[in-house]
Amino acid sequence: MTKEKSRFQADTSEGRLRREEKSLMRRRQVTFYLVSLLGLSVWVSCSTTQEEGAGSAPDTPQIEISSYTDILPAAQKILDGATIQDGEKIFLISDRSIHPAVNEAFQRLLPQEGALVDFAIFDGDLEVSDQGRLWELARTDLLPPWVWEAMKTYDRTIFLSYLSTSYTVHEGVLSSQWLRENNVRTLRVGLTPSQLAYQPFVAFPAELAEIIVRKTIESLPTGPVSVRLTDLEGTDLTYEANYDELIERYNNRRGGSPGIGYSLHADSCHCVGESFRNVTGVIVSSYSIGPIPPIRLELKDNQIVKVEGGGGFDAWLTSNFEENKDIEYEHAIGANWLEEVAFQTHPKFLGTDSGSFSAVRLASTNAEKRSGVIHFGLGSLGVSREDGVLKKSQFHIHLLNFFSTLVLDGQTIIDEGHLVALDDPEVIELARKYGDPEVLLREDWVHTINSVLE
Repeated sequence: MTKEKSRFQADTSEGRLRREEKSLMRRRQVTFYLVSLLGLSVWVSCSTTQEEGAGSAPDTPQIEISSYTDILPAAQKILDGATIQDGEKIFLISDRSIHPAVNEAFQRLLPQEGALVDFAIFDGDLEVSDQGRLWELARTDLLPPWVWEAMKTYDRTIFLSYLSTSYTVHEGVLSSQWLRENNVRTLRVGLTPSQLAYQPFVAFPAELAEIIVRKTIESLPTGPVSVRLTDLEGTDLTYEANYDELIERYNNRRGGSPGIGYSLHADSCHCVGESFRNVTGVIVSSYSIGPIPPIRLELKDNQIVKVEGGGGFDAWLTSNFEENKDIEYEHAIGANWLEEVAFQTHPKFLGTDSGSFSAVRLASTNAEKRSGVIHFGLGSLGVSREDGVLKKSQFHIHLLNFFSTLVLDGQTIIDEGHLVALDDPEVIELARKYGDPEVLLREDWVHTINSVLE
């Protein structure tokens, strides 16, 4: 039987022109210099958009937050999606790394929705900048015991601060399991203050976000596909993938509710676990939670066999690989595995190059949600259990690439960090309904990586 190929054929003159112009703009923005990384030749970019001697921040729109009113539109949209009930008891949790305007916006809006609100703010961990330590804190239960007990007494808990329920352990089980078993409903905002205040993102039309997702899904071939993934930093991977489960999951979702605050979020196209195999090649990245010196990973059959560079991040990573090498997790032994390759679909997400613990953790999430950005999930395949009892939570970190080209059976899905579905004629035509397609579909935040050369 002949395998069904892509249903995405956006080869119009306008689409080609947009892709060529965007590619030229990206190439003007980043000039490449051949540098030596532990004796290995890799390409690292240096921005030409900065003035000579200027700093090396990502090309991020400058957003000033003057008061809670800058956050209100986003907060209102999130709460509209959450369908707060009249008289609902809400426990609102934040920490001191979250901008006060975010706290105030939600504190003001929730009573207007008819909710009864209690607010708790904690110190958080504001002094940590080491990214290895930040990943460890992401799996650490930082909430006082009384908070967990208090959550049981509320109709819903809203987290403005960071909480990873997939990796944090509480009372011997994953937080997600504890919350489910104790019937605790939660809403995690998961967006930085600058993201919440960025009006091109907040006002982005929901139906435009939806059609971008749909066109991306339609661009994915069905059945087993051969994948080539490269990046201008030096990543070069080949592997086999299958997106059928992702396509089916999307098709089953269509026609239903798009979910809480959907237009403030982005769907993700993942290859996880059994859906991709035989990954071989190298990953070169200069961004994890934020910018890091370039780190180079060699892979063979999905397993990381060599780590170099990283300016100390490599030592932290390899020490975790060594610590976990004999531990049996749900699907493999050890934690030196490539667990996922993912990209997302929203052009208006912003990244950052600095921040405190909670803010920078959320900023990492924001950066990888921008359309065309590839994020690699490294670690153990699942948790470790013994006789059904949780022994160790999943080890999991991310590395990001921003200038990737993803090709599936000859079909280009991402072109040098640009999601090709944004050039689809139907997407462009719908964008015209709301304004200038060039403005609406432009990927506003473009990461520059000359900071790693300082």
